[in-house]
Amino acid sequence: MRNWIRIALLVAGGTLGNPVAAASLHVKALAFDSAEVVIDGGEARHLWVGETSPEGVLLRSVSDDGALFEIAGKVWRLKPGQSTFSQTTLQANAQGMFLLNARVNGAPLPALIDTGATSVAINSEDAYQLGIHYLGGQRVQARTASGPATAYLITFASVQVGDIVLANVPGSVIDVGRRELPVVLIGMSFLRHVDMQRSDNTMVLRRRDD
Repeated sequence: MRNWIRIALLVAGGTLGNPVAAASLHVKALAFDSAEVVIDGGEARHLWVGETSPEGVLLRSVSDDGALFEIAGKVWRLKPGQSTFSQTTLQANAQGMFLLNARVNGAPLPALIDTGATSVAINSEDAYQLGIHYLGGQRVQARTASGPATAYLITFASVQVGDIVLANVPGSVIDVGRRELPVVLIGMSFLRHVDMQRSDNTMVLRRRDD
């Protein structure tokens, strides 16, 4: 486990920013002129048509098709049980690692949550199997447990962890095989779009609306 590659891509200007997250919203129930909602994981409350919550959630209207909300300039039409976020719950193994089955470009692959990785990274063997033409990507150096390795910067069409699906995710292909890197590293190019809450051996990932 400890010999797995941990990626730190040496790319100028590669610092990741911290996006400002809009309020997350879950709709519990609707009435003709109000909605029962949960905002940012807080207590359930009623929001009336035309009212804006302190978090900036505006209830514009309620109809048979659902309620129309405006959050940070974006309009959402939601029905009871729907949310502006997706989330998933992970359990750590005996070594404290969060291993899971992810999907990269729709294909299932074993993966590891790795906050020390700059981006989502896979080995070149899996990339070849997925039909990813990574050799056309920018060639860079990656630091690994065994020393420097060649990596190629690409963009994955989609990366899915549980119910959270992100499109056009920056990533890298490390020029090693499955033996050297047997899992996909779910790094910060994915994780910066989610809120992570850990309690003991449980981690909850919740997608941000950013």
